[in-house]
Amino acid sequence: MKAEKAIFVTGATGLVGGFWTLTVLRAGHSVRLLVRGRQNRSPQERIQQVLGLFGFSPEEWSQFHSRIEIYEGDIALPQFGLSDRDWQGLAHELSCIYHA
Repeated sequence: MKAEKAIFVTGATGLVGGFWTLTVLRAGHSVRLLVRGRQNRSPQERIQQVLGLFGFSPEEWSQFHSRIEIYEGDIALPQFGLSDRDWQGLAHELSCIYHA
């Protein structure tokens, strides 16, 4: 069995990023998702909606939620708008980055 990888995904609420996120979750890896903030929905709601478009069920969310970490930020900002603590933590735990 392959070791679980921690994969950072930007653009996870888009078509390509959402599909990639679902694919790596179903392959047994964990994901760290960078999601821009929106006033009308939380980042988690946005991720659940996008993954649902690809058939990700509420049951799968219950099964996989412990392998999903969501960071609210923006790639246009220094350090993606993340705190120093989050930025340093990600730098030390990621296996790869997928920029969608």
